[in-house]
Amino acid sequence: MQENSQNKSVLFLDFDGVLNTGNSPYRDEFGDLFDPASVHELKRIIESANPAIVISSSWKMLGLGTLREMWRDRGLPGRIFGITPSDASNEMMMRGEMPGPKLKGAEIQQWLDEHPDYTHYVILDDEDVAQDDMQSSHLVQTNPSIGISTQITDAIFALLMN
Repeated sequence: MQENSQNKSVLFLDFDGVLNTGNSPYRDEFGDLFDPASVHELKRIIESANPAIVISSSWKMLGLGTLREMWRDRGLPGRIFGITPSDASNEMMMRGEMPGPKLKGAEIQQWLDEHPDYTHYVILDDEDVAQDDMQSSHLVQTNPSIGISTQITDAIFALLMN
């Protein structure tokens, strides 16, 4: 599916437990390399559904430029379009509190509110980050030790290619 003005899609992508499953013994300057099987499935998603990639992972704290550099250096599929806003989680961390999974859902909602032309979306995460029933219907949750499996990819296609 190609993006067009009627049907733009976005993949909110977490890293740990999705691409980073702990199954790779290798590291680079950015950290653990991502699981090759998960990267292969991500490539299938990008090639078939062509969603914009928005990073919702805590890795977004590296900054958009560094994430794009990592994406390029690792030869990962697609291109990172952006990152979810971090205002609320930054405020919590400044107070010494750890943001919970539902805060990620609020940051995803803020991104969607700021980009109303994106009409289809999937939240790909290993935790239940949905803040309401609407987001729950767009959440595809991975097993953190497996990451993106063919079944996960099929579930994403069902949401993005309808």
